[in-house]
Amino acid sequence: MAKPERVRLAAGPFTAELCPEIGGALTRFQGWGMDLLRPAHPDALVARDPLGMSCYLLIPFSNRVRNARFTFEGRSYELARNFGAEPNAIHGNGWQRAWQVEETAAAAARLVLVHDPARDGAAAWPFAYRATEEVALAGDGLDIRLTIENADTRRMPAGLGVHPFFPLTMAARLTARLGGVWLAEGHEAVPPAWNFAHGAPVAPLSVDHCFTGWTGPAVLEWPERRLRLTIAAAPLLRNLVIYVPRAHDYVCVEPVSNVNDGFNLAAAGVPDTGVVVLAPGEKLSASVKFRPERLSRA
Repeated sequence: MAKPERVRLAAGPFTAELCPEIGGALTRFQGWGMDLLRPAHPDALVARDPLGMSCYLLIPFSNRVRNARFTFEGRSYELARNFGAEPNAIHGNGWQRAWQVEETAAAAARLVLVHDPARDGAAAWPFAYRATEEVALAGDGLDIRLTIENADTRRMPAGLGVHPFFPLTMAARLTARLGGVWLAEGHEAVPPAWNFAHGAPVAPLSVDHCFTGWTGPAVLEWPERRLRLTIAAAPLLRNLVIYVPRAHDYVCVEPVSNVNDGFNLAAAGVPDTGVVVLAPGEKLSASVKFRPERLSRA
C-alpha cells in the first residue's frame, strides 16, 4: 500500500507535514533542518497507524474512559474499546478518522471532521459533533488550534488536547510547574521523582500519568543539540500528560483539558476534572504553541 498524501507547510526556518487521512496527524515538524517532533515512521504511514505519527489529536476527549463506559446526566453510555487489548476507550475517535481539508495556504491549513453517530456508530461517540483543526507555521514556530462544536440536539460532555512525540536523548530535560498527579490511588501531590519545577532529566524515568495544575509553559531542552522548545497552551488545557515509556526514543508532553477518566469522575462529583458540557451548537476551542529556539554554545 502506498503512503498517504500529506499537506506540506513552510515558514521561515520551519517546515511541517500533516496527514488528513491519518487522523489529521502531524507527520513531521522541522526547524533549521532538525526534527523538533519525532518524524512519522515510514511503516506507520503505509499502515495508516496514528501511533507512529509525530502528533495526533485528542477529541472529543483525552486519555481513557475506564472500561469504555461512562454516565452523563443520568444515562449510561458504552464506547468501543479502540486500543487493542486495552479494556478502556482511549482518546476519543478523531485520531482514528480521516479528516477533510477545508483550506490550505503556504504556511497554514484547516481540516474538518464531522461525526454522526447514526452514520459512524454510537460506540465511537454517542453525540454528533463537528471538529476543526487549524495548523499554522510562522517565523517563531508552530500553532495548533482545535475546536469542537456540539452538533447534537442534546448536551454532551467534551474535552480535547494534543499528543505530540518529542525526540528523547539521554541529556534531554523537562521543566514544568505541576500541582498534582492522578495515580491509581487517587489524586496526590507530585512525588519528588516527577518534580520538574526547576528542570529535571527525562531519560531515566518511566512515567505515564496525568498531572494537574499545570501553570505552563513546559520547556524541553536538548543540550547536546543546542535546542530548546517551549510548549504554551490556552488556560483550558491546564492538565499535562507526561509519557516516557521504557526502551523508547521519545517522550510525550501532552496539553489536555480533561483528566484521565474525567467523565466518570465528574459523574461521581469529583471537582476540577476539566470536563466541559456543551449545549447544542456550543463550541469548545483551545490552542497549543510550539516555540523552538537554538541555544548558543557554552
